[in-house]
Amino acid sequence: MKPADQKASAKASDHNTDRQSNTKRLDRKGQYWQVLEHLQKHGSATTVELQDLYNIIQAPSIIRDIRKLYVVITHIVLTADEDGVLHRCAKYEYRGRKQ
Repeated sequence: MKPADQKASAKASDHNTDRQSNTKRLDRKGQYWQVLEHLQKHGSATTVELQDLYNIIQAPSIIRDIRKLYVVITHIVLTADEDGVLHRCAKYEYRGRKQ
């Protein structure tokens, strides 16, 4: 491949990455509502539960956004994976809308 073609290919690749990150931002809004509805219905959730149920990898950033309008308390808990190995994770406790 010629150097000029490589540059054009790299620019096209960067453009595709930008498009993908925009799509992720749209998905983030849906994840926000999934987490908020889960917390309102169940009262709490761990990072492991959110990953298993909704495939949410960055729960802390979603919780940070939810905290702008709602009170959410974080507890550090031990949870076992499918192999029985204990891991520390966050458990988010929903306390309602901010006043």
